[in-house]
Formats: sequence, structure tokens, C-alpha cells
Amino acid sequence: MSTFCAVNDDALIALIRQAGRRIVYIGPGLYLPVAKALSDRFDEIGKLEVTLILDADEDVCRIGFGEIAALQEVHRQTQRAGFYVRYQPALRIGVLLADDRTLVWSPTPRSVEDAPETANPSASAVDKAPNGLFLGANPGEQIAQAVCAEGTDTHQRDAEIGTRAVSPERVAEVAKALADNPPIPVDLARVTRVFSTKLQFVELKVKGAKLARRQIRISSDLLNADASEQLRSLLDAKLRAFADFKDREIEVPMFVRGEPAFDKSSNPLLEPVSEATLSRERHAIESDFLYDIPGFGRLMERTRRAEFEARVEAYETRLMAHSEGMRKTIAREAEEIIRDTVNLIGERIARATASPGHTVIDRGKLADELHKTLSRVEDEAPTVNYVFKEVTYEQTQDEDFRKKLDRALPATVKRRLGNWYEKFSAAKQVQEANNEIQP
Repeated sequence: MSTFCAVNDDALIALIRQAGRRIVYIGPGLYLPVAKALSDRFDEIGKLEVTLILDADEDVCRIGFGEIAALQEVHRQTQRAGFYVRYQPALRIGVLLADDRTLVWSPTPRSVEDAPETANPSASAVDKAPNGLFLGANPGEQIAQAVCAEGTDTHQRDAEIGTRAVSPERVAEVAKALADNPPIPVDLARVTRVFSTKLQFVELKVKGAKLARRQIRISSDLLNADASEQLRSLLDAKLRAFADFKDREIEVPMFVRGEPAFDKSSNPLLEPVSEATLSRERHAIESDFLYDIPGFGRLMERTRRAEFEARVEAYETRLMAHSEGMRKTIAREAEEIIRDTVNLIGERIARATASPGHTVIDRGKLADELHKTLSRVEDEAPTVNYVFKEVTYEQTQDEDFRKKLDRALPATVKRRLGNWYEKFSAAKQVQEANNEIQP
């Protein structure tokens, strides 16, 4: 067996069966196959010295360091053999002495992960899942040689573990995985029946993106001065001053599938886009990622969340750049917009001022009001927000929801998702001190 080895029940049982003079088993707990292997050796006590030290606590079983059936088995058999199991609270290390051989390992919490599958000494360093040390008479030198420690004559290619460097790409991959699915603190002693879905609701809201549709509110007394006083109070005085801006193009950053694009000199690439172009871009995101479930909302595949967020953030960057460019354009052309608007209204009013009962337009006051309105438009930026919400258990059991979902999902997505929700046991999240624990 290698110095660094995968320790599972099979490895423990093999050493227990090979011992001829002494067995010392120390660990938080054990599983029934190991307990039976130990019990089988109790008949040899007299020529075989056996010592058992365990953490006889319920948390050991809850966490997955052992099972109650194994504790009951060794307790019953030690009583029959005339000795006892010794108790050490909070024990979290495993040690097995079999004659002159020593195995030290980190017990696997099986409520969190499976025990290592291989204890094969011929497995390559890359394939090993070491959680233990198999030690001889000089453990310090043995470990140093096994890892090709500095100062030893072992070549790195002969090291049992650690034969590769941690690359920047590996660090970035781990960081991204944790960012996509952040770890949460859990209380393994409190387990609840929960369910998980491969879908989640998304609410995507974009406000202020359509400048061409914005209307300027003007006092009806100014805009409709040619109407009678009674009629002016009934008119809604609004002006679509930006309709011509819908197809006006502004240079904005270029993205490819949510990633910024650069030229050969690593300079950000730009491209001209219009308000209409950005509107189509938003609809393309919704079409690519979201599935409408009438009466319930829009669903998205959970595994595509990172890609969705990247696309939305790219769209937001482009939208903000376009908005900034448009506001600068409006600022440059404000005087022309105001002059044309005042002249248009003035000409209309002039045709009606000869008739009695009509008021002459105050061009200066109208220009001032238009200036104030345009200033507000220049200060207003669009907003992009999205919120994720979970599918509830009740919805998974709702026949109407399931039917609408079946109709909304394309056949390719159904095949990819398979069973899109499942029920299982999981630990509850641990909240901060004095907070109630929530599922």
C-alpha cells in the first residue's frame, strides 16, 4: 500500500484481518462491515490484543462517520468477549494499528460525500483520492520521500501526490463555480425533506430604454393656445419630440455571447447600434433563455443562469452606452429641437390669433418649459433589473402548471432536462446568531 492511500471499509477490513498480535482501532465511528470484521477477531483475544476507542455520540451517525448498528455490534461483542469500548467525545481522526503497521486517515462524512472508491496501490497519483497515510518505522522520512519534499532525492515524477501545479485557470474555474453556486453554512444535525428543480422563475425588467417613445408634457395653455379656454382644460398636452431618434445609431461596445470583443491590439471593439437594434437584442435574450408559462411567469434552465446573466449584463452595458450617447446628442441638438417645436406651435397659433377669444403664444415661456423637460430627459438613464425566484413544491404538483410547462418547453429542452425536479433529504441552513434557522 502506498504512503498516501484511499481509505475505505475494504482497506480497514483487510488490515484488521491481517493483524496477528495487536489491533488498535481509533475513530469517531465505524460501519457494520468493519464492525463485523473486528468482532470476528474477538474470539482470538488472549493471543491478540484489541483496543477500541470511539465517539459514541448521535452526531457521529448524523454526520455520516458511522452507523448505530455498527456501534451496537461492537458493544455487544466486546461485552461477550470480556472487555469494553472506550469513549472519546468529539473524536474526528481515524487510526488503525495492525501489528507494526499504522494507518492514519481522515474519516469520510458520508452524509456529505461518498467514501473513496479505490485503495488500489497501483493507481496513478492523478487518479488517487488520498484521505489516509500508511506509515512504517520512520514516518517523517517516509512522508518526505512520498511527496518529493525539498531536500530529498526523490524525483517529482515519482511523487505519490501533488505532481501538478495549481494553474491560474484552475483557480479561476473554482472561483467561477463558487460564484455560480455559492456555498452555504448548513446544520447537518437538522435534516428536512426538500426538493430541487432544474428550472427557476426569472423576472427581467427594462425601464427607460425606448427614448423615441418618451413624451414631453407641456402646459395645455401653451401647446393648445389656439383652442378655447374650456377646450384647453380637456386636452392632454404631450409632445413626442424624440420620434426621429429611434433609428439614430450610437457607437457602443461589441460583445460576443456575453463576452467583450477586442481587436488584435486588445482594444475594445465598437459597433453602431440604434434603439431598435437594442430592442431586438433584448427580445433575442428572452427568446433564447425564457419560457412563458401563462398565469405563472417565465422560467429558465438553472444551468444556464451564468450565461443568461452574462448576456443581460452585456446588453445593459450596450444600453447604457447608447443612452449616454443619445443624451449627449439631445444636449447638442436641444436648441434645434426647441426652436423647431416653438416655431411649429407658433405657426399653428398664428393662424388662429386673428379670431376673437384666442390667446397669443408666449414663445419665451414655451421655450423655457421645453428646456426644463429636455434637462430631465438628459438626466434620466435606463435601468435593467432581473430577479430569480424558485419554483415551489406546490407548483410542481399543480396539474395546470405541469401541462403549461410541457407545452412551453421545446422537445430538445425536455430531453436535456429529463426529470426536471426531484425530492430528497438535505441539511438546513445555519443562520447567524440569534436568527431562526430557515430551510
